[in-house]
Order: sequence, then C-alpha cells, then structure tokens
Amino acid sequence: MSLKKFHLFFITTSLLLMVFVGAWALHQRSLGKDWIGTGATAVVGFIIGLIYANWFRVKYKSL
Repeated sequence: MSLKKFHLFFITTSLLLMVFVGAWALHQRSLGKDWIGTGATAVVGFIIGLIYANWFRVKYKSL
C-alpha cells in the first residue's frame, strides 16, 4: 500500500471515529450525562477533517 493510499485510509478512519464519538456523546446525553463538550469537539473535528480530506484529495491528483 502506497503512502498516499494509507493517508487516505487514515483520514477516512479518523472521520469515522469522529462520527462514532459524536454518536456516543449523543447517547450519553440521552442517559442524562453531560457530554456536550465531547460531542461538540467531535463535530468540529469532523468538519475540519472534511476540509482537510478535500484539500488532500485535490493535492493528491497533482502528485
């Protein structure tokens, strides 16, 4: 596996982890626990990850 493909795999895995953490935080909130900070961090991380993934995808084509 090339380094570029591994990087894309790592980005995808990170984005999926952010979705999982966000869903887990919502579940914890439904149980009455205050996990809003964790959920908000997961949402921000997911948005930044999408921006980075798009930037890398554009750069990947030129490499």
